[in-house]
Amino acid sequence: NVIAKTLEEEVMMGIKPREIALEEWFQRRSDDPDITATGKLQADAFAEIIADEIRSKGSIALACSPMLRSMKTVQPLAMALDEDVTVLPNVFEVAGCYRTQPDGVHVPGAALGAEDIRRLFPRYDVSRLPQTG
Repeated sequence: NVIAKTLEEEVMMGIKPREIALEEWFQRRSDDPDITATGKLQADAFAEIIADEIRSKGSIALACSPMLRSMKTVQPLAMALDEDVTVLPNVFEVAGCYRTQPDGVHVPGAALGAEDIRRLFPRYDVSRLPQTG
């Protein structure tokens, strides 16, 4: 994460105290971050490398979390294989999608809902996600 790396460097160089950097991190971070340029390159490269091997083995089921970068990470492979993707609500990264309130308490963050995912990723099956909210 670019923000975390920059802030950590500022702490290491004595520019900022750790507490201030941590507070700034929580203010600047995204609840549901997009895929980075490096992540996109890696996802594209992975799809290019592995797609033929997967096709030679038969069928595959693709699934991902409802986090934006997860859905964008699997997208090149899904497109290469011409496969749908199932979005599972119980698959997520450590800590998942959250935001920090002013009192420091972490609460569920803003993320794409089933309708938004359906619109952005038409071949993603969102039937296991809550359909409202």
